[in-house]
Amino acid sequence: MFDVLTRESQPRYRILADVLIEEIVSGKLDTGQTLPSEHELVERFRVSRYTVREALRVLQDSGMITRRQGKGTMVTGRFPTRAYTQVHQSFPKLLQYPKATHFHLESTRRITVDEISAARLQCDIGTEWMLMKGIRHFPNNGGPFCWTEIYLDPDYDWLAGMLVNHGEPIDWSLLRKLDECIYQVRVNLTARQMSADMAHKLEREAGTTSFSVTRSLLTNTGHVFEIDISEHPEGNFSYSVDFQREWLGS
Repeated sequence: MFDVLTRESQPRYRILADVLIEEIVSGKLDTGQTLPSEHELVERFRVSRYTVREALRVLQDSGMITRRQGKGTMVTGRFPTRAYTQVHQSFPKLLQYPKATHFHLESTRRITVDEISAARLQCDIGTEWMLMKGIRHFPNNGGPFCWTEIYLDPDYDWLAGMLVNHGEPIDWSLLRKLDECIYQVRVNLTARQMSADMAHKLEREAGTTSFSVTRSLLTNTGHVFEIDISEHPEGNFSYSVDFQREWLGS
């Protein structure tokens, strides 16, 4: 664990917060259970007391723990009651989902893009794709996390089978299987109202606002070989990307 905390580019307290959140979501730390003391967390993760306190502050702000003077820190919820924000500074971490969630593939079919879909996908009318649809769930029947549509270049349709109940971010599983590396990622974030069908799948009311994330993966030749669109119900999740300026030498 110490190696993980030192290798990542984002602040240690954010990494530690992610670890603790994952342990709570997975049930390793159960609701009503008292967390280890700050001293024990310092020893376990080999970090400073400041790092531990800031990580616990993130969990408290998300509504997952309660801290009481003289009584310790108690887990009060399996999932955030307020939107949890992930801060990413590196390309590999962009829009990853918590490891504890899992993707359930519901359908796979080959489609030809019509005018409406072409505008949404920003591709030519008549383009063919393998379309896979499914829901990403919280663990242990914790409810739907988001609805996802994955558009895959038919040349790579042999990858469709590996997506069944796949828990990893789709792009990094593809990266290991492809000879070409992912050279560029384009991300578009949009607020929209969910249709009645989508709202039903996500256990929300029709017309509920969703946070729509469209991500296109390109090779070094500029070819878009995969597009995924995820619909997150209002309040489920938020994203923050932190870029650090690198000064150019004279």
